Amino acid sequence: MTLQIDPHAITAVPLYSWRGARPFPFNLTAAETGSAALLLLAREGELCLLPLTWARNLPPSGRGQGQPFHADALDGEALQLTLADLQQDGWQVNGRLDLHFTGQYAAADFWSAIQATLWQPPTRSNES
Repeated sequence: MTLQIDPHAITAVPLYSWRGARPFPFNLTAAETGSAALLLLAREGELCLLPLTWARNLPPSGRGQGQPFHADALDGEALQLTLADLQQDGWQVNGRLDLHFTGQYAAADFWSAIQATLWQPPTRSNES
């Protein structure tokens, strides 16, 4: 038996598929923008996202600042009660996740920004 190794690099890419009702930000269209702040909760073998604030169609200056924004938001008392219930079930706050959604038609440089984010092999001049 001969084993041949393909000389091409292999990368595992996570792909998420969603069926059924689409909560924010999954309900945004290709022409919309949006931002959300969520708490990431964890317990053994499980993760849970708790939405805190969310906003649809923010102007470009309102995206990516990581600061509070005028939006729909969870009430402070509701948050404390929800966290108390979740902690009784073994959930612990692990961190905060800030999501910024840019629809394909909402940004003029959408595809060029994607290309700039991807890994590029070093050029000959950078290899020395």
